[in-house]
Amino acid sequence: MMTPAGGAICRSSCGDGFCSRPNMCTCSDGQVAPACGTRSSQQCGIRCVNGGSCVGGRCRCPEGYTGASCGQPVCEKSCQNGGRCVGPSRCACVYGFTGPWCERDYRTGPCFTQVSDQVCQGQVSGIASTKALCCGTVGRAWGHPCETCPAQPQPCRRGFVPNIRTGGCQDVDECQAVPGLCQGGKCINTVGSYECRCPAGHQQNEATLKCEDVDECTAVSRVCDGGRCLNSPGSYSCVCLAGFLPSADRKHCVDQRVGSCYRRLVNGRCAQELSGRVSRARCCCDSGRCWARGGLPEMCPVRGSEQFSRLCEEATSSDAIPRANSSLSGGQGGASGTRESELTTDGRGPTEQVYATLTRRVDMCEQLVNPCPNGRCIPVPSSYRCECNVGFTRDPRGDCTDADECASQPCENAECVNTPGSYYCQCHPGFQRIPYRQTCVGKTLTCVW
Repeated sequence: MMTPAGGAICRSSCGDGFCSRPNMCTCSDGQVAPACGTRSSQQCGIRCVNGGSCVGGRCRCPEGYTGASCGQPVCEKSCQNGGRCVGPSRCACVYGFTGPWCERDYRTGPCFTQVSDQVCQGQVSGIASTKALCCGTVGRAWGHPCETCPAQPQPCRRGFVPNIRTGGCQDVDECQAVPGLCQGGKCINTVGSYECRCPAGHQQNEATLKCEDVDECTAVSRVCDGGRCLNSPGSYSCVCLAGFLPSADRKHCVDQRVGSCYRRLVNGRCAQELSGRVSRARCCCDSGRCWARGGLPEMCPVRGSEQFSRLCEEATSSDAIPRANSSLSGGQGGASGTRESELTTDGRGPTEQVYATLTRRVDMCEQLVNPCPNGRCIPVPSSYRCECNVGFTRDPRGDCTDADECASQPCENAECVNTPGSYYCQCHPGFQRIPYRQTCVGKTLTCVW
């Protein structure tokens, strides 16, 4: 820094010249400029600026500048978010960013909890937050137009945001920062996250962030087998069909129907029938492999499976499991004289109106296991009927049984052999069957001369 006799101050070196007025030099060649070089500076071919000096034909730059003429400022760290270096370690930031390196984003905008097919959804109401606060808490996208949050926010991981004064990462109290978070339940802040404790039968909705009722009737598979599920706020109950009784907590329908129990399966059919008539639960949870009622066989669930555990747990928790010769046997009245059709849907007495309402809404073909072997199940009000396959006919009980086509003696010159759903003609000696037809004709002799 030079101070001439006149009192003017020049920040840059005037070299061979002199400081003639503030920050302006009168050089040895008579020109007035912010800086002058030495006589040897002419060897550089260019003027060294920002205090640079010509040494050995090149500009030697002071700290904070670089380039052929020392005209390019140097920043220790790269300027972020579109900022540019304008002086030694000094960044000029675009709108919305601040800080030495333009690292702090002070823009505010909407926060979204979901991104589906590149569309931001689930805007958090009542808040216009910074990107750091949104992406560091419940957000998956931020802004307008929205920007997808990084998988791991920087410079702090999720659940933390930078402290403006210290620059360190500090925990975010999501319960205070996000309006409506865990509404309907209790929000508890934890280090790096939060916990939403919803009432029984409720869970936090990922989109709305509120505690909402769980519809167990659709969320839980086969929740009310043998009945109809009724959802209620925070819970549900089962309205059971005739032949089923509600469990003590009314969360399941316990099968009280009785039928025949079989010990083995042979070629996919029930075999070795045990004596007496018992419920499906007692059969399958004891030693049975197959249970049948009214000609409708039902395979027992595999031991150790979820269905097996549920069936046997329900049977254990039930107060009454029908044994042999139960009042339900065959649908006839026992000691109490109660017919199966009079069993209530709630176990408290005959309610034919409730049963009628239930069966109108329940597809019996979906409720029963394989109700129409060798046929197609057709639901009808309060029941079902079987539409038999070709080659089968309905018996008096409504089941599809094999039709004995041989009874009408369809085969000429052959013995008729009945098969399940069909028949074939076994031709007598000297006759042969015409392909694709159940007809036997005499063999044609071929003479060889």
